[in-house]
Amino acid sequence: MDVKLTKKPIPSVTVAGEVDLSNADRVEAAIKQASETGPDIILNLSEATYLDSAGANLVFVACRQASKRNGHVALVVKNKNVRRMLEVLGADCVPNVALREGLADAMKALGVTD
Repeated sequence: MDVKLTKKPIPSVTVAGEVDLSNADRVEAAIKQASETGPDIILNLSEATYLDSAGANLVFVACRQASKRNGHVALVVKNKNVRRMLEVLGADCVPNVALREGLADAMKALGVTD
């Protein structure tokens, strides 16, 4: 699993590969670091191939971090199994979370325009 933190134009945490209990702490640390940069966070799971419950919990970690600053979270999810898991958990029903298929759409959902 790879984790990348980008701070501009919106703090973004990009995750590639499988996220599970053995590595979720690395993603959580990146989310917390991203939340220090601004109120909104993009959690880019477009290259994630698997999430267990620890991985899925990271969505709610991002949500809590953004809520502390009255911010929002945009989730970028392309893998249908990852998306389905997040939908079953209700991530798409959380008021400050936007579930999107692409990074450009996620940035637009958070008010960033070209």
